[in-house]
Amino acid sequence: MRGLHQTAKNGICCFVPELLDIIVPVDEDETNLKNIFIVMEHEQSDLRQLLKLGLSSKLTEEHVKLILYNLLCAFKYLHSANVLHRDIKPSNILINKDCQIKVCDFGLSRTLPESCIGSGSGNSRRIRESISKNKLHKNFSAEEIKQVIAMKLEDRKKEMNAKQRSLSSHVGSRWYRPPEITLIMKQYDSASDLWSLGCCLYELMRITCGQDAQAMKDMTPAQKKLAQILFPGECCYPLSPKISKKDGKPDEQILQEKDQLRITIDKLGALDDTDLAFVTHDEAKNYVQVLMQKSAATKKARHFLEDVTSSCPELREILTNLAQLNPYFRWTPSELLKLSYFNDLRIPELEKSAPQKLKLDIDRDEAFDYENGVSKLYAKKDYIAIIMKEYNFINKNRRLYLKSYAQQKKS
Repeated sequence: MRGLHQTAKNGICCFVPELLDIIVPVDEDETNLKNIFIVMEHEQSDLRQLLKLGLSSKLTEEHVKLILYNLLCAFKYLHSANVLHRDIKPSNILINKDCQIKVCDFGLSRTLPESCIGSGSGNSRRIRESISKNKLHKNFSAEEIKQVIAMKLEDRKKEMNAKQRSLSSHVGSRWYRPPEITLIMKQYDSASDLWSLGCCLYELMRITCGQDAQAMKDMTPAQKKLAQILFPGECCYPLSPKISKKDGKPDEQILQEKDQLRITIDKLGALDDTDLAFVTHDEAKNYVQVLMQKSAATKKARHFLEDVTSSCPELREILTNLAQLNPYFRWTPSELLKLSYFNDLRIPELEKSAPQKLKLDIDRDEAFDYENGVSKLYAKKDYIAIIMKEYNFINKNRRLYLKSYAQQKKS
């Protein structure tokens, strides 16, 4: 473990692959751009490939701890820079033999504009921080803090529903898609990435727990894959309902038993009104309540922690705090990094926030004002110019970060 820790201390300076170049084909028509090519540094592997190896990967709980620490540092930095990834899954987490990680594939990522970060929404981190700094809440239990958050959300429900601008609803891979996106909430924020991180953590923990060797032995390859996933839904109503092959209509039985949100509720255990406080629309709340009733009636519920009983209590606690239905209940990277569990890995330089927030022109509210499918603000060639501008800006900040990091090491 010391070797891995020393390698991390010496080698990890940034948590995203370096963007080496952006190439526009010479024969491309600038008035009708269709292709650009992004050249990035090569990494050895990713978490998906590691998870495919299963028990043969020889992954230990110490490896998982180091991977998780690096991921929390990465998300603290990205989220403090105002970047929301929106598609976290094992294949988008690159890793090398020393457990250094880099987050990749920012194709669905966004910088949040002011209309999405205002006082009433897109601020789960702000609400949690304000409560933690309030002396009146210092001695509150976890359940009492949840009650306080629920009351704040209820007070702001009208303001949240009144938001004109909303983020894209159908993003993220189904198994890693957070409930707030599944329920098509108008606003969501960095907490959505943390749900996806929790799903990845569960898969890593399943390997270190040895899973159930005998049960896995009798499974087909497809069944083995599903057994490793935290929430393996086959459809995601209303975004992607399961359609019957016979009549082309939604398959109600599949919808009830194998719907993504239904499986999520089955595995989260007992929920109460505070868990639904983030849902701003009555129709969505009624839908969740119906699924909760069905889950209770069938008695098929099995809490996800029962699958990782041999994991250490600290990892189980972290997983529980990430896999919260209510995004405002999920612990932030800053909160999780403060846990004594990470004391033997702690590298202060890696736990720093970004020096400034990113505000990309391409994410301005005006850029999403469309007419006949075309942005009123930008033509296609403008997007390439913006990308090149941001490429230079990001690389400049990357160099400044590495220079600062090197100077701190010398001192």
